[in-house]
Amino acid sequence: MVVVRAAGLLFRGGGTVAAGNAVPSAGELAVFCRPVVTAPAVVRRDGSVLAGGWLPDSVQMGELGGAISVTA
Repeated sequence: MVVVRAAGLLFRGGGTVAAGNAVPSAGELAVFCRPVVTAPAVVRRDGSVLAGGWLPDSVQMGELGGAISVTA
């Protein structure tokens, strides 16, 4: 689980969100989410941040990954 201060979110470019490094205080608004994938950051000249790579190359199927076999 990732928790960041709502006031620490910074919107850039086409919907990219960057978070600060402060811990939320009791009663303060916070954003809670679960990471889906980690990838290297690619920062464009305009300040927007993208994920480096292609999503299907980064995602794993977990328990199903070993159970699926493809035959031709």
